[in-house]
Amino acid sequence: MISTSLSYISSLLIICSLIVLLSSKSKSKLFEYFPAIVIIYFVIVLLSAMGFWDSKSSEIIQTRSQLQDLILPVMLFLMLIRCDIRVVIKLGRKLLIAFFGATVSIIIAFVIMYLTVGKYISPDAWKGFSALSASWMGGTGNMVAVKQALGTPDNQMGYILLTDSISYSIWFAFLFALISRANIFDKWTKAGCIEEHISKVDINNPYDVKGDINFVGIFVLIAMAFTATDIAKILSSYLPATDLISAKTWIILLVTLFGFVGAMTPIAKIRSDSIIASIFLYFLVALIASGSSFKGFSQAPIYIVCGLMVLVIHAILMVIIAKIFRLNLAMCSIASLANIGGIAGAPILASAYTRSLVSIAVVMALLGFLIGTQGGLIVAKILSGFAV
Repeated sequence: MISTSLSYISSLLIICSLIVLLSSKSKSKLFEYFPAIVIIYFVIVLLSAMGFWDSKSSEIIQTRSQLQDLILPVMLFLMLIRCDIRVVIKLGRKLLIAFFGATVSIIIAFVIMYLTVGKYISPDAWKGFSALSASWMGGTGNMVAVKQALGTPDNQMGYILLTDSISYSIWFAFLFALISRANIFDKWTKAGCIEEHISKVDINNPYDVKGDINFVGIFVLIAMAFTATDIAKILSSYLPATDLISAKTWIILLVTLFGFVGAMTPIAKIRSDSIIASIFLYFLVALIASGSSFKGFSQAPIYIVCGLMVLVIHAILMVIIAKIFRLNLAMCSIASLANIGGIAGAPILASAYTRSLVSIAVVMALLGFLIGTQGGLIVAKILSGFAV
């Protein structure tokens, strides 16, 4: 049984790296439906339940808490450094309507789901659903940020990740199946030709940054991320705390602001930020998993049903929005997947329509990273008001 900090950290890193390595080399269908980050969570929860780590060790508990508080804001800053609002504005009116329409419809869908089913699951179920909503408006990093900000129980993280993975896989396949119906849908909404709208949008893929990954760039990015975290922590002590907005929440919001500003500076052109952020994200999920257990996992099916219910409501609302604003199916589908699937899924769906939509999908996904945390906190504010 591991009971020291160094052994605890090294064991988590080894497990994460082995699963990531396996997912990159394996041709198994398993990794298509369950990403490495989900498998990391459940493998570490299983090891934790088997007593691989001494869960009562004060040294490990303190190490886990301190690392979570430090890594989360650093990761957020690095994730947001690509979100240049000046590029987002270039998307144009219809594409922005499609994206924010998808975002608002997801918020409404979570509220309807919670009022009809979710609030009867458990008194603190709203925290888990708020974290899931952050993922479906941004990405896993936003999910973890809201989870930490709200103090969502670690056990709920399992429900959230499982629901996220299964629901996303179904939604991804559904949106791909709709591609063949694009012409029929576009005629019904009177949207016009998608190529006409694309020709008016002149943006480049934010990830197409010239230059090699280099030592100096990585050093500067890490230094900036830790400095931003330190400044946010200092400022948070001067800001008022409420039941919903704690000092941790202020740190997350401030770091988001710093990342937003940093995206408009030359440091946004440094390569490798997404690589560093991904490493921190995987390790952060591993830390959370090591403090969890399989206790209460019998509730997982109802969470999955709730997730699918959200997607059905979201789909209905998106059809209404498309009809009102005369949006193409491609616009709606990519905007939806940019919210729910993020950078991993939206560009793939976009390329299935036309390659010229890929850069638009990437920008939409990055916009999701920018607003996902705040969106999740808005959902938390609404759902907490209806909590039983």
